[in-house]
Amino acid sequence: MGRWVSMVVVLGLVACGDKEEEGTDSGGASDGGSDGAGEGGSEDGAALYATYCAGCHGADATGGVGPNLQDEVEAGEEAEAIAVILEGDGAMPAIPVTEAEAAAIVDYVLSL
Repeated sequence: MGRWVSMVVVLGLVACGDKEEEGTDSGGASDGGSDGAGEGGSEDGAALYATYCAGCHGADATGGVGPNLQDEVEAGEEAEAIAVILEGDGAMPAIPVTEAEAAAIVDYVLSL
C-alpha cells in the first residue's frame, strides 16, 4: 500500500503542472486520434502519460521526482491504480481524465 501512496503524491505534483488545462472530463477522446481507450489505448495512454505523469515519473516511467512506476504498478492491480489517478490520495489530487483515459495510462505503464 505504501507504494501507492508514493505514486499518489507524485501524480498529484504532475496534476498541478502547466498542462493540467489541456485535459478535461468533457471530450472523452484524447490526442491519440482514437475515440476511446479501446484498441487505441496504448497510443492514448502514451499521450496522456506524457501530459500528466512524465514530469515526475520520467518519460519512461522509471522515476524522477516521483517513484518508478514500472516497479509500482503491477498487473492485477489496475483497478487500484485507476482509482488513485481518478480520485487522488493524500497529497495527490485527482487527475482530470475519464476512467477510460486513466485505464489507458495504466495500460501504457504496464506495457513499458
